[in-house]
Amino acid sequence: MPIAGAVVLLIQFCFAYHALKTGRPYWWVFIIMGFPVMGCVIYYFVEVFPGSREQRRAAKTARAIARVLEPDAELKKRVEDLEICGSVDNKTALAEECMQHQMYPEAIKLYESCLTGAYANDATLLYGLARAALEAHDGARAAGALERETDAALAAYRALIPQFVGLEARYRYGRLLMRLGKSEAAMQMFNEVVTHARRYSSGMETEEQWAEAARETPQATNRREKNMSRRNVATVALAAALAACQTMGGLTVKDYTAKSGQRVMAGQAEPKAEYSCAKLAQERAEWGIKGNMDKVGAMERVTNAAVDAAPSKGANYAYVMAPGQASIGAINVNAWSDAQVAYYKCASLPAASR
Repeated sequence: MPIAGAVVLLIQFCFAYHALKTGRPYWWVFIIMGFPVMGCVIYYFVEVFPGSREQRRAAKTARAIARVLEPDAELKKRVEDLEICGSVDNKTALAEECMQHQMYPEAIKLYESCLTGAYANDATLLYGLARAALEAHDGARAAGALERETDAALAAYRALIPQFVGLEARYRYGRLLMRLGKSEAAMQMFNEVVTHARRYSSGMETEEQWAEAARETPQATNRREKNMSRRNVATVALAAALAACQTMGGLTVKDYTAKSGQRVMAGQAEPKAEYSCAKLAQERAEWGIKGNMDKVGAMERVTNAAVDAAPSKGANYAYVMAPGQASIGAINVNAWSDAQVAYYKCASLPAASR
């Protein structure tokens, strides 16, 4: 018994230390120490389990069981959601559910209905359309979607490079061009990376790594291309399109840790449909004319504030929206506008990158 008591006391101390270390309310210490075992169990399920990898696995298992017991339940729910609100999120969620039920023509129609306005060249939607078209054996439509996705990725990189601080965006743009077979444009971009590194020398190790990679990539790529057979060309093109989508996502959405210790994903993209998110709130964030003068700094400031505020709202995903550019002549009429931050509670966020 004394050994068991010592073990329980050690566990209590560990839980109390975790509560203080991660910035949880101090009264958790009294609950943990005042109620042996039960206090630790309550703390775990209230504070630690939600948003954890175990919670995501449990939710995934529960959905799998529910799908076996009632295969059409989720499909019916998605249809009802779309009838209530015809948003892009609801359409893509229903399209994904149609893919699960092998209803590929319906999925194609849903994805195509989303590709309008601000979402006309959305990489996630175009990739979903290409998947649905391939499953439906519509090769022409799939190829068209992938081509549009690639063009959108190239355009996004071209818009990002003048604003992105550092060499990473230029290097990744060059890699994408190389994968698409645009060797001359890729070499020009790699030379630009090397020139910037030489002209604006930085003591940061990561910047030196991008410059070194830019020097080495053309030679390595040329050797690989000499050994590549014609039958691999289609595979490389598809991989390039997928890489474009994934790379752009990595540049806009990242993992953060709030002051409370909770993991929060934040960035300039709405959460994907497969994250199973519910929107909790949308608030203004100070931006104004100072933000337009230093967009990178303003975006970093607003994102950090949103990450720290998310746990108090019960959110684990923050979508940061900078004010749009609307000009009359040479005057930006949105110069004094504020940014917007939308907070989401997501049930199935991807595993944290390490």
